[in-house]
Amino acid sequence: MATEKKEKHHFIFTNRKNPPQGIMSTVLGVLSLFLTVFLIIVSYNMGGNATVREGAGLMVSWLLSLGGLICGAFGKAVKNVFYLFCYIGIGLNLLNFIVCSIILYIGMYA
Repeated sequence: MATEKKEKHHFIFTNRKNPPQGIMSTVLGVLSLFLTVFLIIVSYNMGGNATVREGAGLMVSWLLSLGGLICGAFGKAVKNVFYLFCYIGIGLNLLNFIVCSIILYIGMYA
């Protein structure tokens, strides 16, 4: 009779979940980043002559990333949850917030 290896089943019993604020932060980060990239491409195709419409769109993207940062911070404040989406959302929103702030500053003072 051949000896058979029994497979061990590894179960993780936990009640930890992803906070909805962290998921919302990630969604807002992806959305605002896509909007920023789209507006940069549109402005590039216009020869760098952005109109008020592109500036207003960039302000909307900046506000979305600000809201995503706030959602990520609230998600990080919740105890006994997974923080992966909070970290991803905070990173994406912080990157977009800085990029939009630089672009808006250059657009106003250059």
